[in-house]
Amino acid sequence: MFFSMKYVVENYNITAKTLRFYEEQGILPNISRDEKGNRVYTEQQIDWISFILCLKETGMPLSKIKDYKESYEMGNSTYLEREEMLKKHKIELQKKIEESLKHMEEIIIN
Repeated sequence: MFFSMKYVVENYNITAKTLRFYEEQGILPNISRDEKGNRVYTEQQIDWISFILCLKETGMPLSKIKDYKESYEMGNSTYLEREEMLKKHKIELQKKIEESLKHMEEIIIN
């Protein structure tokens, strides 16, 4: 099953410009086109877009997302490397959450 860019834009809170940028940067590779030349996305690509957005929304820079994607494309031999990348990101995210909670407490007290 294929999904249009319009579907992705409407359902994943992402702009068409951003999708094109991710494609140009190699973060979202191998996008097919229909007979009219419009981009179409597979279910696997939709899942990847969702994952990219999750990483981006939690503060991972696009350069690291691209590193992760490149490692993923190398297959199972890079599983531990990818797992470590996500663990580091999770730890950094947890620290940011804790800092934000401290700041929130300060705001509430004052």
